[in-house]
This record gives sequence, structure tokens and C-alpha cells, in this order.
Amino acid sequence: MIITEIPKNICIDTNIIIWGVKKECTAGQEDMMEKTKFFFDWVQNNKINVYITSITLAELLCNMDETKQNDFTKIITNTFPIISFNANTATIYGKLWLTGKEKKLLEQAKNKQIDTNRQRMKVDYQIVACAIAANCDALFTHDKGLQYFADDKIKVYQITNIPPDLKLFSS
Repeated sequence: MIITEIPKNICIDTNIIIWGVKKECTAGQEDMMEKTKFFFDWVQNNKINVYITSITLAELLCNMDETKQNDFTKIITNTFPIISFNANTATIYGKLWLTGKEKKLLEQAKNKQIDTNRQRMKVDYQIVACAIAANCDALFTHDKGLQYFADDKIKVYQITNIPPDLKLFSS
């Protein structure tokens, strides 16, 4: 989905933090680091509020050396507001889960060759619920499962979906 208007509040997923903040990528993703730099410049130039979820922070920390976790957490929490998974978010999550179950989204995702499973789907719904609870206009991710499970509940974009000419200019 191509972005046609600039959102005011967005939630970003783990892969964007890995490329843009940690400056890491796997083989074949080297171009994503430059695209993420463009993305963060675009966000800053357009005064977009960027949030991450507590689930995203947990995902980032679980593969990090324990001695680096506190410093990294400080960097992240000083850079991005963190959306916590709380009672309100849990209620949204429950509704998402039931809707997804009724629509058989997990089975549909597997039929579409999306690499996911029940555990990943739970985490994806938690992230979507946090973004919705925080009134985010959009969620940015390159995770196919997360994109799929967001269904039509929130706009989902990849950072590569930003047209180069989609900018706001100050008067």
C-alpha cells in the first residue's frame, strides 16, 4: 500500500529499529539501512510522532547481550514513546483475536505462504492492539505476518511505500 497522506502518529516495528537504530541487517537487507535513514528523515521533516510498543522493545532486548540491555533501553525510551500493553490494550487484543479466529486468518496466512504460526500471530495482534490503543494512524513494518494480521484494523505500510515527493513544506 502506497502512502497518500502523511500520518500524524505512527507505530514502528522491530525490523525498522534494527535497521535504523541498531544499524544492523542480515545478508541481502543492506539497502534497507539506507531506506530506513530516508524514512527517519521523512518522519523528522514532517513532524510525525513515532511510537514503539513494549512488545517491540522486548523483541529487541531478547537477542541482546545482557550487559548492553540497560543502555539500549535508555536510548530507545529517550528516543521513542513506548506504548505499553495494559488492560485497555488487552481488550483490543481480545477483539482482534476473536475476529481473526472467525475469519480464520492464521489458516489463510499459511495458505498464502506467509511464514507465521500461532505464537507469532499472538505477538502480532499485541503490536496491532498497542498501535490502535495509542490512536496511531499507521503501523510501519516489513513483517508479512504482522501486515496480514493487522487486517483492516489499522493502515500498514512498509518504509519503501513512501513516495519521494510526499512531503510537507513549511510556509
